[in-house]
Amino acid sequence: MSETELRKKLHEDIDKADHHLLNMINALMEAYGDESVIIGYAVDGAPITRKDLKKRVEKAESQIAKGDYISHEDLEKASANW
Repeated sequence: MSETELRKKLHEDIDKADHHLLNMINALMEAYGDESVIIGYAVDGAPITRKDLKKRVEKAESQIAKGDYISHEDLEKASANW
C-alpha cells in the first residue's frame, strides 16, 4: 500500500472511529514525538528514553568514525582469557 493510499485509508478509519479508538490514536500520536517516553530499560533496570537512546547512538557513531572500537575478532581473543 502506498503512503497516499495509507493516508486515505487512515483518514477514513478515523472518521468511523469511536471515542475509545480516537483516544488511543491521540495517545499514540502524542507519545510518538515525545523525547521523554521510556522506550526500554538498561541491564540495571534504569529507564532509557528516546532522547537517551539518540545520545547513545550519536556517541557510538562518533566513536566508530574515530576508529575507537574493538573488532569482533579481537573481542573473541580477549574474551578467551576471561
